[in-house]
Amino acid sequence: ETVFDQDSVYNSVGVFVLTTNQLIILVSDVSYEFSPEGEFITTTQFVDLREIRDFQLIRRRIADGNSAGALSSVQMRLRWGASWQQDIRPATCDNPQCTADHGYMGMMSGDDAEVLLDSSLEETTFRKGLSFIADLQRALADHA
Repeated sequence: ETVFDQDSVYNSVGVFVLTTNQLIILVSDVSYEFSPEGEFITTTQFVDLREIRDFQLIRRRIADGNSAGALSSVQMRLRWGASWQQDIRPATCDNPQCTADHGYMGMMSGDDAEVLLDSSLEETTFRKGLSFIADLQRALADHA
């Protein structure tokens, strides 16, 4: 994953490993928070499959053309309550001339892990990713 932040570019690599009872997630990236030269940081998280409360599987397909119906991406979101994403922004109304203060609107959602596959990946990599998601889905069903 490549992240752009004002005048910097950060690369992050994530690895998902499925064992009989655990999902292991490794994330490595470069941080410049404490060192101008940068530090390579790796975080490893071990999640018991029984702890995963729910997951969403989102399949996107091409709508038109010669490839209509083909998968364009697959996304699997996993939630077990370890982290939450908060999004707070100014509230508005439909009147573009309105100058009233409408306060703020907030949204909080569980956002523990996400596996995202895009069909622009090399075909072998995309197929291996689809196989991993199917294996993870079966493992979660077995531990439910």
